[in-house]
Amino acid sequence: METLVEGAVAEALRDGNGEAIRLYVAACAERMAPLFVSLRADAPGREADLDFYAESVRDLWYADRSLADAAERVRLLERFPELQPVDRAFDSDPLLVPLFVEARRPSAA
Repeated sequence: METLVEGAVAEALRDGNGEAIRLYVAACAERMAPLFVSLRADAPGREADLDFYAESVRDLWYADRSLADAAERVRLLERFPELQPVDRAFDSDPLLVPLFVEARRPSAA
């Protein structure tokens, strides 16, 4: 059963403009930041990944600016071990789809 909030979010993403989608993606990515950073802060060799994640989340909030390197960012993010599927169900998880919507859209720039 869909909640009122889920329905409103789905409608806004479906009917909204690119800015609404990008801000939703930014909010989702930012909510995961404390978890990702706290789990990886002491991991040897992950310093660049932490910086990249933080920069990417920051840049998503600037919805009025183009993400010219969006495809490259997605390619790098998809290589993170945390985003490797453990089974095929992961590939179609509807909660993960919004994280990549903005970067996979053709650039208007």
